[in-house]
Amino acid sequence: MRSIKTTLFIIMSFVIALIFSNILLNFFYIQSLLKNNPFIATLYNIIIFSLFAIIFVLFGIITKIITKDIPYIQKGLELLVRYDYNVDFLFNINPIFKEEKEISETVNNVFKEYKFLDEVKRITGNGYILDEILDSLFFQIRNVMKTDRIGVAFIDSASNKIVAEHGVMSYGKILLGPGFEVPIDQTSLSDMIKTKKPKIMHDIDLEFEQRPFSPSLSLIKDEGINSNMIVPLLIEDAVFGFIFFSSVHKNNYDESSLRLAVSISREISTIIDKTYLTKKMFATMTRSFADLVEKKDTETGDHLDRMTQYSTIIAEGLLNHTDKDYNISRPFVNKIRNNAAVHDIGKIGIPDEILKKPGKLTAEEWEIMKQHPDIGADVLLNLKNDLKIFNRDFYSTAVEIANCHHEKWNGSGYPNGLKGKEIPLSARIIALADVFDALTSKRAYKVDFDFDESVEIIKSDSGSHFDPVLVDIFLKKLPEIKRVYLKSSHIKDSKDLIS
Repeated sequence: MRSIKTTLFIIMSFVIALIFSNILLNFFYIQSLLKNNPFIATLYNIIIFSLFAIIFVLFGIITKIITKDIPYIQKGLELLVRYDYNVDFLFNINPIFKEEKEISETVNNVFKEYKFLDEVKRITGNGYILDEILDSLFFQIRNVMKTDRIGVAFIDSASNKIVAEHGVMSYGKILLGPGFEVPIDQTSLSDMIKTKKPKIMHDIDLEFEQRPFSPSLSLIKDEGINSNMIVPLLIEDAVFGFIFFSSVHKNNYDESSLRLAVSISREISTIIDKTYLTKKMFATMTRSFADLVEKKDTETGDHLDRMTQYSTIIAEGLLNHTDKDYNISRPFVNKIRNNAAVHDIGKIGIPDEILKKPGKLTAEEWEIMKQHPDIGADVLLNLKNDLKIFNRDFYSTAVEIANCHHEKWNGSGYPNGLKGKEIPLSARIIALADVFDALTSKRAYKVDFDFDESVEIIKSDSGSHFDPVLVDIFLKKLPEIKRVYLKSSHIKDSKDLIS
């Protein structure tokens, strides 16, 4: 079958040949008529030669379109079909006209976009942990879309709230971070849930003037964000969350940016849904196991919630720390939040007569009690090994916490007598939070200390029981620590309420 460009070339050549032959015949005929009028003959010659020049130019343009532009577009489509996004394989069409330049720019932009989305697919296809996937995607998106912050929030239908799940930014500290929640009807997102359409906020200051009591706008404004692009995340035409693209510059996003953001959201909606549900499933399963252990123990029901909050506050205090051994990432904070509750999961293997004994344990009973870190680590290691089918190292942080939260900075702890930084950072954080909550809580075998007394005990054990750096962070975060403490039901009659 003959190609289009060959057919066009033959037709064009035939038409030009006809035009040339007609012009030549007319030329010789008119020349014979104008022998006695040189001026008219000269003018006619100029017109004829001009026509020849125009024909040659048109011939060159049409030839370029047939031999360069059409093959360029054809080659580009072939590469896209093969998922080959290397524009180096495209020859240069050397654009002369505006339309050719636009074609070249369009093809290059399409290739860049498809290459970028292909990288998004690769990143999302290799992970199950939402935090890690978004952190990896951020470095790709930051340059392509001039974006300084990406955040994801999910709809909690049970509480009718929007809950922030993860955020990452190129500078500073995230204020609207994981765990932040706000009623849906107090946000502008309620309309997006109905329309399922994305939107751009070109100027956060103007938005804040219209909604000055919006806590979410206030927080991102304090982060330095000046424009925002919000895209709903859809599964089966239902909105289950939102992805936020934010910039420190006003009017940073346009319709082209929005189109790319929507493409990104489509690529990652399924994987975000999968990672979110997977994470929640494992966190819920682990927490349920920890709750079961706590019910077996004599500790109060709020213990896990309080010590998890204390642990998270301490971990957040390490963000952007100057010491590289303590300079943690946001995903690490999330791991602390999700795994703090499993610290005593090994108590499931301790006999009830020891676990629930109201008085002091004997030496033999204490030796049995000291086995619970190893028991907990073994339980979680079995889960971790079974979950290798996901090609993920689930429960590594949980194993560290369960096994090492009774180790002490000076090496006098158990079960392995680890010392200093030999103890995993996660376990050092949990140790401090767990002991502080134990000090402020009443047990069958001890009275509770008030807030200030408990803080003094933590300070006195800095460098012996606890990591001194973490104690410093704990002291800097005392206002946040005390807010958690005062909200707890175990101090309703405490003098701390009026202090």
